[in-house]
Amino acid sequence: MGKNIIIFVILFLISLIFMNFISSDTLITSCTNLTSVNTIYSLQNNVSSDSYCMNITASNITLNGNGYSIFYAQDLNGRGIEISQKENVTIKNIKLIMNKSTSTSSPVIYSFNGTNLNITNISTIIQGPTLSNAFNYGVNLDGTNNSIISMSFINTTAQRSSAVVISPETNNNPLVSGFRIRDSRLWSSGTTSDTLKIDGSN
Repeated sequence: MGKNIIIFVILFLISLIFMNFISSDTLITSCTNLTSVNTIYSLQNNVSSDSYCMNITASNITLNGNGYSIFYAQDLNGRGIEISQKENVTIKNIKLIMNKSTSTSSPVIYSFNGTNLNITNISTIIQGPTLSNAFNYGVNLDGTNNSIISMSFINTTAQRSSAVVISPETNNNPLVSGFRIRDSRLWSSGTTSDTLKIDGSN
């Protein structure tokens, strides 16, 4: 009886260790490429980059910011999070900041030809030139279908820098469908900027 209990306890502990191993997040502490499919990346601290920060290069990825901040384009033009031709990507619980007054063409999140992008509980502070065209968009969905922004605050202050831009990708994706915004605030205070711009123009 006692031997059976010991064996049971050992097997139970091994199963707990195994379950923890297969379900554990991948911890990140700096700007990097997120390359592993079916992975939850968990940010452990505030991170900063001179230009680009997170580059998502695989499908079925979750980036959990855990309430930390991403500072990007601090010296050169760049992007906070870039996704190209990927599906089932979730970005959540992150504050994204671009506070350099001279940076241009530096959107917070840029997704090209993707599907099923879920952006939830993010907040942004996006600056840039106020007297010339900046194109520092909040979220730029370029030919990306079935996307949702929820429980987020997206704020842009530069000229011609809309909070959310939805652009058809003319060659492969002439129409963008399935876009939703829920329980979110969009704010654009720069001249010739929109809170939500849905077309193929700037």
